[in-house]
Order: sequence, then C-alpha cells, then structure tokens
Amino acid sequence: MLTMEQVYHIRYMKKFEGKSLRKIADIIGHDFETVKKYVEKDNFNI
Repeated sequence: MLTMEQVYHIRYMKKFEGKSLRKIADIIGHDFETVKKYVEKDNFNI
C-alpha cells in the first residue's frame, strides 16, 4: 500500500508531466500494476 503522498506524486507525473505508467513505475520503484491501479482509481475512501 502506498501513502497518499506517493499516490499524488504518481498521479501528478501521469497527468501533468505526461509520463507513461512504465516510466513512473521505474522512477518510483513499484510494480507497473500498482502504478496503474492508483492512476485509474477514483475513490480513495474504500
């Protein structure tokens, strides 16, 4: 599980920097599927 700060950083890199999910995964050192899950997730209250 990632911290909300990490999630915000992932989403920022995708939305504002235009980085690919694979590039983000390489940068932060987490699995591609983990990055994909947090980029696509809309509701973090669950």
